[in-house]
Amino acid sequence: FWIVLPGCELSRTELTAENLENAELLPPQGNGEAILIVDSDSSSRHMLATYLERQGFVIVEAQSNREVLRRLRDTTVRLAIVENDIPGQPGEEVVAMIRGVPGGGGMPIILLSAKAFI
Repeated sequence: FWIVLPGCELSRTELTAENLENAELLPPQGNGEAILIVDSDSSSRHMLATYLERQGFVIVEAQSNREVLRRLRDTTVRLAIVENDIPGQPGEEVVAMIRGVPGGGGMPIILLSAKAFI
């Protein structure tokens, strides 16, 4: 399972504002696979969800432990992207919870943080 960012192919020498604006976007690569985004900030979830939906992924959102369990019970998720600093819910606890759900043991998980040092 992988995601190629940023969604277009340009070499460093070709990376100019004009070239980026006219760049041919790579075809969507999600093939309808589901990604769980766990973040307490709705605008952060929306920004990430919008980008990934444009890449062809189905987005499942959660902002609390309870929602995570419900979403994982209702949907087969291929990847989880988890905010590391959910108030009252450290990212490591959310990861442990995901790992404890049937099918979650081998799921790739990305921990996100807005902090420079964690």
